[in-house]
Amino acid sequence: MTTFRPAIADDLAQLDIRPEQPFAVAGRDQMVEHFERLGDAWTFSEDGEPFMVAGLIQAWPGRGIAWAVVGAHRTWGGMMRAGAELMNLMEWELSHRFHRIEAYADCFPLDWWVACDWFLQRLGFHREGVLSRYTQDGRDQCIYARVRHDG
Repeated sequence: MTTFRPAIADDLAQLDIRPEQPFAVAGRDQMVEHFERLGDAWTFSEDGEPFMVAGLIQAWPGRGIAWAVVGAHRTWGGMMRAGAELMNLMEWELSHRFHRIEAYADCFPLDWWVACDWFLQRLGFHREGVLSRYTQDGRDQCIYARVRHDG
């Protein structure tokens, strides 16, 4: 059974992070140390075993940035159930706090990007483009957004 609850820094510290997320592997200690700066965050578990910590940072009023750190032991069923919960959370955030929520995904390796692209589009994001050499170490990222359309 997939469950979620508000995240704590220790959830991130104990997560076996997928190697396809080099920013999270390299920056785990900083993320844990400054966890309160990562905005609202939730831990998703399958049968009591955490497989993802995801959150939403307010970049400025009206604009949020979604983030997720995925564990190596996730299941697609768990990810889909987590995705359904994330969709509900994002709908609330779009109707109450933000007019735009962005998400970013590494473009390589290709199989990782395909999985991220598929997952983000199921969450209602649309791909806006590629940010060339966007990361500190020069990796390309794709940018996605969910935008509230009033009226």
